[in-house]
Amino acid sequence: MPLLSRLVVHPSRIGRLYAANTLGAMLGALVADFYLVPQWGGCHAARVAASLICAAGAFAWVLRGRLELAPISAPQSGQWLRIHFAYAMHGLLGLALQVIWMRLLGVAAQPRIWVFSLMLAIYLGLLALGSWFASFWVGREQHPLRTFGLLSLGIATSSLLGPLALVWLEPHLWHPPLSQWLWLLVRPFGPEMGWGMVLSGLRCLVLFGIPVFLMGMAFPSACAAALQHSSGIGQPVGRLYMVNTLGAIL
Repeated sequence: MPLLSRLVVHPSRIGRLYAANTLGAMLGALVADFYLVPQWGGCHAARVAASLICAAGAFAWVLRGRLELAPISAPQSGQWLRIHFAYAMHGLLGLALQVIWMRLLGVAAQPRIWVFSLMLAIYLGLLALGSWFASFWVGREQHPLRTFGLLSLGIATSSLLGPLALVWLEPHLWHPPLSQWLWLLVRPFGPEMGWGMVLSGLRCLVLFGIPVFLMGMAFPSACAAALQHSSGIGQPVGRLYMVNTLGAIL
């Protein structure tokens, strides 16, 4: 991510880069669990994944020297410390919420392996969608740090409302018109697997759809805030990515 961010040159495109990377991760979670491993086995699936990574590296090697690189520079202000700390807290709370949501949905107790992959794909897809949406206006934002704060407030509020919405949803699942609409989605997959996929997906969207979408929007906003205090791109983006991941580990 830090290396590729130097290739996008313009800060507003960082959100699209992050969205593309996250969308690829979402497709990987779905394809691996629903096709590669069941059809080819774990060893062959790992070989396919390694081959695709090698192909991506070869493609990058072919493009070397053809793209403009953004400059590397040290931060110009102490403000970046507060920005990085805030985004580290995003990583910590984001993964903590993901674990809590898994518990609320009972993913760990599900006998079907694909339930976790489906939840992960929805989570990553919402991140990608939020980041892609934010990329269209974050480059023109005059106060990205204020926007980042408002997004954080939205994440906190919607995370509190999600469990209440899930409790409200459960008794309405089997009553029309909701049950009739759900049946239209179930039919292509068959009753047994279809109901499991549709109900799991709907519960995920209700529980964490809004906060995860806002989390996706937060990354471009945090990048824009950090880049206001630095003349480079790769270094501040790399540090943001690092502190967010460290927060997720904690």
